[in-house]
Amino acid sequence: MKKLKQDLVVLPSHFFGEEALVKIEETGTDEQKRMAKLLFEGTMVKQQMAEFSIVMEPLYFYSSRGKVRTEAEKEIMREKKSNFNLKAANVGAKFLKTFNLVDQQNQITCPTLVAGGRHEWITPAEASILIAEKIPDSELTIFEKKLSLSFH
Repeated sequence: MKKLKQDLVVLPSHFFGEEALVKIEETGTDEQKRMAKLLFEGTMVKQQMAEFSIVMEPLYFYSSRGKVRTEAEKEIMREKKSNFNLKAANVGAKFLKTFNLVDQQNQITCPTLVAGGRHEWITPAEASILIAEKIPDSELTIFEKKLSLSFH
């Protein structure tokens, strides 16, 4: 039996990452701006990665908007992120500055579901639409009340 390779691409090009930084500058809190900068610079340290999930959560999950986390809830979130591969995140940040997969997406030959969130900060609906337009046998779903990583 032939093994299928599965990849997950959430942005078609680094240009959308650049737009995310502009968007966070316009709408984010000071802490969110600081965390986004660390993410895109690839300079995050372990403690910052743990705090990232707390500070940025409202930008990733619709149900978290306006929600105030207790210290106990924040500690659970920190513990979950304590095993996060920081090196991969920081190396990935360098990749985020230069990649462009737009012209390669037409090479995907299997049926593909492209899913995105209407209010996603780092992968706007426009990016999901572009991905779906470029993949020949794709179906697009934009979730109105889901922000990021709709498969969570």
